[in-house]
Amino acid sequence: MLMTRLLWFAAAVALLLTACRDAPAVPLGADSSVFFPTQPVEADSYMGALFRGPLLVRDRCVLTGRAGDYSLPIWRKGFTAERAESGRIVVLDGEREIVAVEGETFEMGGGYTAEFYPGEKPRDVQVQRVEEWLGYSIPERCLSLDVYGIWIVGEI
Repeated sequence: MLMTRLLWFAAAVALLLTACRDAPAVPLGADSSVFFPTQPVEADSYMGALFRGPLLVRDRCVLTGRAGDYSLPIWRKGFTAERAESGRIVVLDGEREIVAVEGETFEMGGGYTAEFYPGEKPRDVQVQRVEEWLGYSIPERCLSLDVYGIWIVGEI
């Protein structure tokens, strides 16, 4: 009887710890139902690669790209995500101007801080490095196998 209770207790603690790992420790913009990571500090300079493609929300994660080639963007400090009257997620910059709309193509500068393709550092090592920089965890649901990498947003 005692052993059964201990096993149930251990299982409950494991479930609680798993749930906590998926819960970011930072505000996620006005629409807290989606994971919308932002940079911990405003950078002095940014990478200059160009992304052109759609914004999408999948598994409660704000992503960019197309099927088989998704990226998780880390938005600049001060950016937020909100649900518009249309029901779609919009990304707002620090001046509250709309810079991207769910389902629409947009452009942004930046570059990959983590790329998940064979021959590179293991995925978990790269994710851990990004999480340490952010100061919070990235939910596993946002890094499925069809996510190519983590993009640091630059100029929009």
